Amino acid sequence: MDTSVEFTYALIEAVRKRPVLFSDALNFSKRRPQYAAAWVEVAKDLDLEDHVASLKERWRVIRCAHGRYLRVGYRMQVPGIHDKLSFLNPHMDIKPKEPKDIKPEDSLEYAIKLVNYVRQYPCLYDGSNAFARPEAWEAVAAKLGGGATAENSMLTWKKIHYYYKFHLQKGYIAKPKGIAPYLAFLRPFMEEPVENMEFSLARELIETVQQYPALYDGTQSGQNIVLWNEVAQRLGNVFSVETYITKWAWMRGKYERHLKTESKMVPCGIEGHLTFLNAFVAGFARKTPLPSSDGQIVRPVGKAVPATGRWVDRLHVDESDPDAQFLLTFLELMTKMSESQKRQFRIGAVKASRAVLDGVVRRKVVK
Repeated sequence: MDTSVEFTYALIEAVRKRPVLFSDALNFSKRRPQYAAAWVEVAKDLDLEDHVASLKERWRVIRCAHGRYLRVGYRMQVPGIHDKLSFLNPHMDIKPKEPKDIKPEDSLEYAIKLVNYVRQYPCLYDGSNAFARPEAWEAVAAKLGGGATAENSMLTWKKIHYYYKFHLQKGYIAKPKGIAPYLAFLRPFMEEPVENMEFSLARELIETVQQYPALYDGTQSGQNIVLWNEVAQRLGNVFSVETYITKWAWMRGKYERHLKTESKMVPCGIEGHLTFLNAFVAGFARKTPLPSSDGQIVRPVGKAVPATGRWVDRLHVDESDPDAQFLLTFLELMTKMSESQKRQFRIGAVKASRAVLDGVVRRKVVK
């Protein structure tokens, strides 16, 4: 089903015109026939008469996401969608969120006061003069007042320091929220961020794949097993070839989303190593051949690739080939897949073919 913004808006508008689909004025059992008929009309408006159930599920997801926005403020990524869904607000039973009891020592105001007082005693954060720290903490507690003790002040400071360290290393939000600007004086005294194992493995995979343009520039199938075997060997075969393919497809998909929505990637900072993909990811690379000056279509130049034991031009398919006919049976299904679903399909096909060739597949006898 189409997941574009335009289709989402069209579905919302079609539902808005039929209050029976969202109004709770009548008991559902009494309006069941009208409810079913209204969904049939919505499907006709969207030219999806055979997908009524899918439209209902799509609407359920949208409605639930809007309810979550009303409860806790989590916005959907579709711009302006909550304004278009405002007609639902009177019909949604949203309980107001109960305010949490925040301890005084966990508030931002208290944290700012503590940070400002700690800053006056460099021995508490620069690693020097450990013998002077107990007296310094007593002085900080006295300035805080309100029954604060040296031990409690030190524990609160350690917690603030801990979150700020992760804020610098991984981009996490420093707690309490908003305290980070007041802790900038700690930067010269914080240890350099240590590259964790997850980041190191991701960076090594990216740097290795970058040396094989055929795996990402679109000139060949990104699932070239020969090249992926070389990638796995250069990385020491820590994981299987299928795992490397899956990890790369996942990172590339996340990077495309990062370019479109500026969402953060995990591990934090890995997007800086993927900038070479900008010319090839969706929205940046031209997918259709360019016409030449004489009107002829200019096709990319590249080597032919082996297919089912025969060498064929990678831009043409011999329809008389039975193997080609077999592959074409999947074409209709693939036209209905999204880009992420196509990647999953390719990975699954690679795994299945390797399992068959290695003799791992076992037939299950259904009695």
